Amino acid sequence: MLVLQEYFWREFYRLKVHVIYIELALGRTEKCDRAIKMFAAITSSASIGPWVIWEDYAFAWGGIIAVSQVLNAVRPYMPYKERLKSYSALRLNLEELLLTVESRWIDIAAGECTEAEIRNALAGLRSARQKAFGKSLTSTVPHDEKLLAEAEEKAQEYFNNIYSGEASNDSHEDA
Repeated sequence: MLVLQEYFWREFYRLKVHVIYIELALGRTEKCDRAIKMFAAITSSASIGPWVIWEDYAFAWGGIIAVSQVLNAVRPYMPYKERLKSYSALRLNLEELLLTVESRWIDIAAGECTEAEIRNALAGLRSARQKAFGKSLTSTVPHDEKLLAEAEEKAQEYFNNIYSGEASNDSHEDA
């Protein structure tokens, strides 16, 4: 029974890492999308003024405007808009699942569940996580070691604060 409890704990931990990773990826995607939009807006609205003022740098300013035009042309084909939708939906689905799993963990940790119930809970968790990813994502989530390390650190911090001592360093698995 303790082996199953540990296994459920690791799945719980892994789910928390997934939630944090998606939150971080969403934040990064929002920043990229915002930067591209701001660059395009600034260069298109200020295109004539600086060109006149900076006659010595007209060639450089012309290059900036050209880059802005290319960005505007390819922006609909860049993944940011779609990722924003996908990551937002996935984050909500995973957070909802996390609440259910955390509630179930309390029962498991208290010894109130049989081995069969824990196995069923594990199967339900895996199935629900897979459905959340399948329903929310239209493409893959890029793997980023830096974001994963930050997600691991934040998950560890969360579990240390909430469950002090239950999350150990050997609970780390890739997201």
